[in-house]
Amino acid sequence: MARTGWLAALIVVLAPWPSPAQFGGMGGMGGGMGMGGMGGMMGNQLWNVAARSQKPLETWDVKVETYGNQVVTGKLQLARVFVQSEVGIYEIQPEKVKTIELSAPAQENQMVFTQAGVQRNGTVVTSTGTKIAGQVLVPIAWRIETDLGTLTPDAQQLKTLTFVARAEDPAPKPGVVKPPPGVKPGDSNANKPGENGKPS
Repeated sequence: MARTGWLAALIVVLAPWPSPAQFGGMGGMGGGMGMGGMGGMMGNQLWNVAARSQKPLETWDVKVETYGNQVVTGKLQLARVFVQSEVGIYEIQPEKVKTIELSAPAQENQMVFTQAGVQRNGTVVTSTGTKIAGQVLVPIAWRIETDLGTLTPDAQQLKTLTFVARAEDPAPKPGVVKPPPGVKPGDSNANKPGENGKPS
């Protein structure tokens, strides 16, 4: 009996523990703790695509509205909007997006938490009026620069995110000369006179 008990204890110790990804994140208010299943698989796929994306960041003027009727405007830096739709995963350019509409938290069938952020049921409305429904990734890296400071949106309370316009480049600081188009900052030839007496 002692040998049998020792062997059973050894099996328990050596048994592998499940990783957080195997649980598929926390479920929504209607689904409880969504352990595994399609939610976890979709979450992993969308997170992997977002993690591999190497697109440059763009700055946009945006308006955020929550389900508590709070409205905030500011500037958001992002590269793409990621949506797990019925036909696959979209990586949508910001200039193609008009509004991101997210389902009310109480109506969520599944809310997936990943290392990249929170996936919410919702719809992306494009600038042409096309609607793409599915799970929208709200990255944890999203930061909105407002007049008061930096806002990290609460992904679980977010209702809509509207893209107003591409943000303009900030004005140069006093005493700093902005180089002409096609010339990189710090270029030694930027201020040298050309054939017409203008900087080359």
